[in-house]
Amino acid sequence: MSESTNNSPIELEIIDQGTEVLLKFTGVHYKRLQELLFHGLPFRDLEHLGDVVKQIQANDYTKDSLAYHVHTILSIINDFEAEAKKLGKVNKKKYDPIAKKVID
Repeated sequence: MSESTNNSPIELEIIDQGTEVLLKFTGVHYKRLQELLFHGLPFRDLEHLGDVVKQIQANDYTKDSLAYHVHTILSIINDFEAEAKKLGKVNKKKYDPIAKKVID
């Protein structure tokens, strides 16, 4: 089987890094980001997660790709939480860590 190579320029859609947009971000998205953070990333254990958080807190996250991506996810989560608080959409509930569920 022969592969054809096309060295012609291709057109891409690129968004400048300084671009700001408003978007609708729901609690479902928020929950999925939290699940990605705690269950979808390759942390060895909770101690490793703690080490990555310490890197981020020390502003030393650009050399480690996992820390860099965790910083991105945490930034989005934090922005969402801050906006939800401003809108009065945050409720306090009790969580049972043994049953791993919210207690109503």
